[in-house]
Amino acid sequence: MLLKKNKSILAILFTTTLLMSTFLLFIPSANAADVTTYCYLSVSPNPVGVGQTLSLVATVQPLPPTGFDVYHGLTIEITKPDGTTQTI
Repeated sequence: MLLKKNKSILAILFTTTLLMSTFLLFIPSANAADVTTYCYLSVSPNPVGVGQTLSLVATVQPLPPTGFDVYHGLTIEITKPDGTTQTI
């Protein structure tokens, strides 16, 4: 009788533990904030003359939170007066 009672208790505990662990799969692991980033481009001189050297400065705001975080995949597309484009 005692053995059947212990088996029943263990079965209930095992089932409860299994159900609780499956519910943990649906809980989000982190609540991270979505931060909107902006990319700014400064062109100097403006306007640019024919044969004149151009300086481009691109910045992203806000800056990454640590020194080792970087933004990947940023491209700048320059359209020349003759209609051709150059991607940097």
